[in-house]
Amino acid sequence: MKLQTQIFFASIDQRSERASGESACTTLVAVIADWFHCNPEDMPIKSQLDSLICEGSMQWRDLSENETYRERFPDKHFDLETVLEAKVRPLSVV
Repeated sequence: MKLQTQIFFASIDQRSERASGESACTTLVAVIADWFHCNPEDMPIKSQLDSLICEGSMQWRDLSENETYRERFPDKHFDLETVLEAKVRPLSVV
């Protein structure tokens, strides 16, 4: 499985009280990758990145409440395949 993308580096605090997504790394990657795919000429400003982090953390919390996913990932650190399977965003691996 290969993922083709350009590289973007950011420091992400998904554990903030507002985001509340302490294990949301992979879900955040999907949400942010989708944003870049939809906005290929842009870089997110701070408020947009903050919103994406909150949105990805919310998606992660939704996945965390799914019994099937909780059984497979008791630590709630979902892998990329699971996040894509859950259709958090319309992404696929090529």
